[in-house]
Amino acid sequence: MFDMSSCTDITCDDAIKELYEFEITKQNKRRLDNVRDELNTVIATFALIVEKTKLLRIGREQNSIEQAKRFLDVPNSSIDEIQNIFEQVNQVISSTSS
Repeated sequence: MFDMSSCTDITCDDAIKELYEFEITKQNKRRLDNVRDELNTVIATFALIVEKTKLLRIGREQNSIEQAKRFLDVPNSSIDEIQNIFEQVNQVISSTSS
């Protein structure tokens, strides 16, 4: 990495100073490009995590709905079983709403 402070009027003419400035600018652009690339990678990874989380939550919600429907279709389900599934569905609704 170039150190502009080591370039004094005695040791560097205008052409050398311009070259130093060009190299420093080029290095800064490379660093900025690298950080942008890393940020894009993080954003893409986070988007995948969010999507996966949504799909898992939707799967759990769908499972609760199907389970509740099965209990409704069975005429001899006990009150405790129906109450239990009712509470489970309400918990899913509460967690989805928050």
